[in-house]
Amino acid sequence: MRLKGAIEPAQSGAELLCIGARLPLKGFRQLFPFMRSLMRVAGQMRRTSGLARFAM
Repeated sequence: MRLKGAIEPAQSGAELLCIGARLPLKGFRQLFPFMRSLMRVAGQMRRTSGLARFAM
């Protein structure tokens, strides 16, 4: 599953911050708690002002 969203158009000449991370799961049991956390973070990102775009 990949979540993508464009919240606000990026302003021309604006300084943008890019963050990347890889979070390997050690087993199938960790998948559902991880997905719950992922959905919470995605909701927080959608409510953040100044966010240009995100992908998970």
